[in-house]
Amino acid sequence: AERLGIDDPLENALVSAPIAIDRVAISACGERFDRDKAGSPVLFGPVLDTDTPASRQLVSEQLVRSVLARHPTRSDLDALEGLHATLEPVSSDLVRDWAVGACVVVATSTEALFY
Repeated sequence: AERLGIDDPLENALVSAPIAIDRVAISACGERFDRDKAGSPVLFGPVLDTDTPASRQLVSEQLVRSVLARHPTRSDLDALEGLHATLEPVSSDLVRDWAVGACVVVATSTEALFY
């Protein structure tokens, strides 16, 4: 947009915009998990050590602080923990499924996208 001299916003959002945001979030969250698992963990370390409610809470707190730049509320933590309780495993790695899913939930929230 800067190089093309586009100064005015589009009147309507593009149809592909939500899909693009989801794909970027899924890719980034999956890449972060894979890098954490392969080397020195940055974000998902607690659940890589042991998958417990306490470790998931630590990861949830880090996700909200990192992505939303604020302290998590009890509601945030309960929602992300609730995701684990209802998760149908997509792969053989339930920890990865939850971690990437929780990351995508936070990264694609209205708060993350618009504030």
